[in-house]
Amino acid sequence: MQENWKWFAIENKGCIVLFSSMYGLESPFEEVYIPNLINNPIEYGVGKAGIIQMTKYFGAHWGKFGVRFNCVSSGPFPNNKVQKEQSDFIEKLNKKCPMGRIGHAIEIAGAELFLLSEASSYVNGHNLIVDCGWTIW
Repeated sequence: MQENWKWFAIENKGCIVLFSSMYGLESPFEEVYIPNLINNPIEYGVGKAGIIQMTKYFGAHWGKFGVRFNCVSSGPFPNNKVQKEQSDFIEKLNKKCPMGRIGHAIEIAGAELFLLSEASSYVNGHNLIVDCGWTIW
């Protein structure tokens, strides 16, 4: 079975972008989530950390076949419903972000587009953090 995959990879070079989170890199900042929202559970962070490691593993093992694996770890990008219904939560997120605001979908799309394009043809096994600087604290 693995030999079939190697043939496919050799004949069809490409790239795969996986998705993680800032919480695959650090623990949730508790003050942002209390009192009205529940903190992200441990299994969320463990799963996201696993995706980052999987990106590195696949990048190391499949790069020689011309297949690049990269990952995007997003920061605070709450959905529209949360933005409308949880203004206090959004305000706390904004204060924690060095740029003073939450992210917009186009900002994640740009990172994904870069990793899927030929502009990143020499990028492999990388975790691109798109978090307004959240993880620099």
